[in-house]
Amino acid sequence: MATPRMKSQERKIQITQAALTLLSSQGVASMTMERTARLVGLAPSALYRHFKNKAEMLDAVLDLLDGQFTMEIRDAREKGGNILDTLHYFLMVRVRYIMENRSIPRLLYSEEIMYRFPEQQLKINSMLKRFIQGIQEIVEEGQAQGVLRTDISPVETAVMFIGLFKPVDEIYDLIGGQFDIVDHVHKVWTIFRDAIAVKN
Repeated sequence: MATPRMKSQERKIQITQAALTLLSSQGVASMTMERTARLVGLAPSALYRHFKNKAEMLDAVLDLLDGQFTMEIRDAREKGGNILDTLHYFLMVRVRYIMENRSIPRLLYSEEIMYRFPEQQLKINSMLKRFIQGIQEIVEEGQAQGVLRTDISPVETAVMFIGLFKPVDEIYDLIGGQFDIVDHVHKVWTIFRDAIAVKN
């Protein structure tokens, strides 16, 4: 059955999501133009009308992930409540995304990208820096409100926060998702929260 016609931008989004699916299930090497085309239901020649090569497709996937990070932080600020609730909300949303896309670490820390796609590696580096900066800003706000300790720097607090789900996401991927990551993160969150909060 023929694949329904879509507007160019809609098709690009569909292809990008298919590429992310391949990455999430099988890693960077699996995300070839041909496999992505088959997953979408297109001939490889049709895929090349939207992306010239794998590098362009990787760019689109990274843009999608960058947008996901931005949306998670924005949603946490809007729905989290106080600063500690905001951090907790963001943490659990991040864990849910890891569970749904457990091979994302293979993309963000891929040797193939590091050596074969230097421009995309620079993009990943910038994306991760913005990710850390977003957490730092939340921490700085909490310190200004007197909720979080000021004797721990915002960057130290942000790095500790990231440690709540890294390298847990890699372990989760390595053992095929057979690990109660939610229970683990809930436990380490309690320890982290008690360590950074101002004691009343």
